[in-house]
Amino acid sequence: MLGQGTRLYWAIQWRRNEGLGALFLVLAVFAVIYAILFPGILAVGAMAKFVQGWFPTAMVAAAETMVMLTGGIDLSVGPMVSLGSVVGASTMQGPLGIFGGVLALLALGTSVGAIVGAFVAIGRYPAIIVTLALSFVLRGSRCSSCDGLVDSCPRRCPNSSPAVIRPLRFWSCCSSFSGSSIKRRPWESD
Repeated sequence: MLGQGTRLYWAIQWRRNEGLGALFLVLAVFAVIYAILFPGILAVGAMAKFVQGWFPTAMVAAAETMVMLTGGIDLSVGPMVSLGSVVGASTMQGPLGIFGGVLALLALGTSVGAIVGAFVAIGRYPAIIVTLALSFVLRGSRCSSCDGLVDSCPRRCPNSSPAVIRPLRFWSCCSSFSGSSIKRRPWESD
């Protein structure tokens, strides 16, 4: 019985994806052309640099894939990575070094996740709306954290407190405000 189910599964998958063979062929041709044009790419050192370049993006994509597989969506992944980079870079220069930077990043991720979870689970707001709004908040936090040193940010921000304090201050204001705004909406039933 298990064998028939497996054969049926692969038959359905083959039929569903039968047009993708040409896409894989085009991908293989591009890879061969790239290896011919840049012969050094197949060296161990070049492969190591190549992996270092795409590995962080692959980790973020894997995390977003897990969110989507569970039926959710998170539009704030890019701004969260960007803010995390700013917070990590600014705190790793402190007295605790890399350990302090990792702790700051874990605290940032945990607090942002808790806030989003509270809005979605307790406030019953749609995850797509919460994470879309959060993406703008995180982008603004990043801009205020780096004093306009990022290309997409204004040159000078009016507030010039340390990089970690500003986002935390903002999140504390958001959490105190959210306590008054999370309530049953008129269109929801009991």
